Amino acid sequence: MSRIHGRSGQFYLSLTSGAAASPVAFMSGWSVTWSQTYTDVTPLGAPSRVWIPGQLDVSGTFTGWYDDATLQEYSAAVDGLPRSFYLYPNTANTSQFFQGVINIAEFDVTAGVAAAAAVSGSWTTNIAVTLAEGHPITLAHAVLAAATGTAQPVSAGSSSTNVSAGLAAATAAAKPVTPGGTLAGAGLASASGWAAVSVPGYTATYRATY
Repeated sequence: MSRIHGRSGQFYLSLTSGAAASPVAFMSGWSVTWSQTYTDVTPLGAPSRVWIPGQLDVSGTFTGWYDDATLQEYSAAVDGLPRSFYLYPNTANTSQFFQGVINIAEFDVTAGVAAAAAVSGSWTTNIAVTLAEGHPITLAHAVLAAATGTAQPVSAGSSSTNVSAGLAAATAAAKPVTPGGTLAGAGLASASGWAAVSVPGYTATYRATY
């Protein structure tokens, strides 16, 4: 483990509720805050106050530059629906990331005569945001709903290319992969093992059952 620079981070957010998360372009900063509430349960005669933990709250912020090619953050703020969320502190280490489902609570756009149009916003959790380690994150956020039908049986411990992401249409031989879901292949013998997913800019290995 080592210190990292913030320049290699990447913020992912689904364009519509229930869709796979995709990169948010031109982000310049982010924050994630865990805030634990405590309740005072001090009894009479106690030498000091006694507190017990309550509900954990997770929230965050983001900043960036306005992108007129997408309504990604704006749509999430306006429709009020939850979005899948992934945040890479460092894309050079794709085994560590924040993940969860969030609501965009605020979205601001600012600009000026001598300033670039900028965006900023804040989010709250819909499903707990956690720090995950040890699993390649490309499977979790990749747009795999449109996958090819080239899935092949995988035996335990072996490696095989099973899904090509970002293609136009899915066939009966491969079904969409969702976070925590399984890869189902029509007409293939049941098997489980390690398989490789190739996503533009990433190559990852994940555990698949189909």
